[in-house]
Amino acid sequence: IQTAQQRLWLTTPYFVPTSDTLHAMILAKLKGVDVRLLVPKTSDNFLVKYASQYYLRILHRAGVEVYEYTEGFYHGKSILVDNELACVSSVNLDNRSMYLNFEIAAVIESHSFNKSLANTLEQDFGMSRKFGTKKVGFFENLLIHLARLLSPVL
Repeated sequence: IQTAQQRLWLTTPYFVPTSDTLHAMILAKLKGVDVRLLVPKTSDNFLVKYASQYYLRILHRAGVEVYEYTEGFYHGKSILVDNELACVSSVNLDNRSMYLNFEIAAVIESHSFNKSLANTLEQDFGMSRKFGTKKVGFFENLLIHLARLLSPVL
């Protein structure tokens, strides 16, 4: 994430990032990188759905383009950095996946692979809608903040 100069595109079905990941994405955006995040619109995990909303709002306010996939549940896990580096993995962008589970990742340094992955992600962005902060009621806001408290174990 920190090496990105032009492009940083990330996809994950569960976005409950560590503070390091969140801050690295924001710093990349601040240095002029095209930072995009693709997550599913619908989640199969109640707590992750609400905890994720907290972090998506932060990224949205920082200018990161957040997309919500609307054509079903999105389960892709990838990172695309500039034109040469990609990571395709079983790793979600959450604490459990990054630090507790035994996950696997393939880091690929290939211009042609990156171009192919970028084309695929462009199609996925096209089947998504941009995340926008909406006014939520007291109860939903409370759920978002309570779920965020559980982020270290999600």
